[in-house]
Amino acid sequence: MNSRFDFKAVAYGFGTFVGGCLLVSMLTTAALSPDTSSLDGPAWALVHLGGYLVPVAAGYVAAYSASHGRILHGAVGGALGVVLLLAPAAFAPDYPASGIPFVIAIYALLAWLGAIAGNHHRNKAGG
Repeated sequence: MNSRFDFKAVAYGFGTFVGGCLLVSMLTTAALSPDTSSLDGPAWALVHLGGYLVPVAAGYVAAYSASHGRILHGAVGGALGVVLLLAPAAFAPDYPASGIPFVIAIYALLAWLGAIAGNHHRNKAGG
């Protein structure tokens, strides 16, 4: 068993998380153009779905690109983005910091699910 940590795979997962968040943000901004003042129910559902799919995709990419320990690397690579995103909020005086561990746990679980899929597809591809 190789005990080295695959930083490249985690970086791919982190990059996927950041890119996914930017994509969801841009689509939301475009949907809230000056012509519309709010999004209706189905549009908000798509925004929320996109937000939940981002850590899944990040976990998938990190696990697929890892050379070993794919599920661990996928979970870390997929959840690292939300950890760094929420880290400044922990020090904000008005932000309820007690909810941060729960959010991180949910995103880590979603990244773990993506990592399982990435590991499965990598094994099917012969890697």
